[in-house]
Amino acid sequence: MVSSPYKCAAIVNGTAKFLISDADYSAVILYDGYSEGLLTFASVCCVVSMIIGIPGNLITVVALAKYKKVHNATATFIMNMSFTDLLLLCISPPLTISKLTTKSWRHGRVLCELYPLVKHLLVAVSIFSIIAVTINRYILIGHPRLYRKMYKKRNIAIMLAVIWLSPLLTVIPTYLGKWGCYNLDQAVGSCTVVRDQNNRSSKHFQFISVLGLPGILIILFYTRIYFIVRKSKKKTRKTQNPINPLPIENSDTEESTTNNTSLINEYPDNREKVIVNSKSEFSKTTTSAQNIDTYKDKLPKPPRIRRNVLQRSMILLKSSLPTRKDRRLGSMIVAILVAFCFGYVPTVISEMLRGITLQQNQPPLVITSLILLNFCSCFNPVIYVVMSKEYREAYKNLFKCSKRMKK
Repeated sequence: MVSSPYKCAAIVNGTAKFLISDADYSAVILYDGYSEGLLTFASVCCVVSMIIGIPGNLITVVALAKYKKVHNATATFIMNMSFTDLLLLCISPPLTISKLTTKSWRHGRVLCELYPLVKHLLVAVSIFSIIAVTINRYILIGHPRLYRKMYKKRNIAIMLAVIWLSPLLTVIPTYLGKWGCYNLDQAVGSCTVVRDQNNRSSKHFQFISVLGLPGILIILFYTRIYFIVRKSKKKTRKTQNPINPLPIENSDTEESTTNNTSLINEYPDNREKVIVNSKSEFSKTTTSAQNIDTYKDKLPKPPRIRRNVLQRSMILLKSSLPTRKDRRLGSMIVAILVAFCFGYVPTVISEMLRGITLQQNQPPLVITSLILLNFCSCFNPVIYVVMSKEYREAYKNLFKCSKRMKK
């Protein structure tokens, strides 16, 4: 029995073939020619991704929801992303392990149509949440006056609706058979987008809209954020450390008067002449040892120019170096870009090569893209939460509350 009113053929051995019963799906051999060691390694990686990702994303959602100090737009988008990744890790790795261990799809036609629908939807929502966080930070840093107007509760709710509905509009036509359809593709080793009877497919559009354009936007926005922060830091340093002639400070002298006191450039060895320009107007010359002892403590000592120059140089050098916030921001940007590229680029390359050669890809590339796609859902809590001081406090607060409840 076909779950969709539109018939769609699976791709078996490079040709279209209609599969009706569950037995027909189970009879198709997947990952043919793959080594057992490679498939076992991929299965273990799927288990590890669940062990790390499911608790990590669950704790992130609960911790941010309970910690009121971080209840803002950024935290809302991160919770949405973590919730999406949590659902994805509960659905995708178990079915992937089943495919890898049995080398077949043993879950029937209905689930073969629903699985790619849900998977593509959740992946798109997760990526769109990353874009929302990226735009949020750009507005906060680049246009702070616009931030409060833009990120009100009503607007945030609308943004969340757009994040969920926009990818849903791209997968529903495929599920209904209007623009390609979901079925088993032996070359891919999974249920995915295949061509319909009219030779149409939404696969390229989904890859461009879900991976291509978001990737470009993420790179552009974070690059812009980095340069805005660097420019702001340079302006701050120039304001705090203007390049003026170095002041000459005299130590161990009497307090300077309202009138400018002339600096003594020469210090005679002969104690018989002592000239001091100050408020008390010491301008007497005497040979009396008593007078010398009286005024010798008021003699200005040589200005410590070397020490002052060294101190000012050290201050300027320290201010020119990246601060801890600069390094943290740079590290976070690099981590986001690396995680995004490592998680999704292999999948894009795999699909592009298969589209060019029209043949099954090499096993290492297929397995690598499969593993990294699952691990990508584990990276986000590490990047957005562990690298943020405020969100680490949310974790601590959650664990403190749990300890109190136990007591």
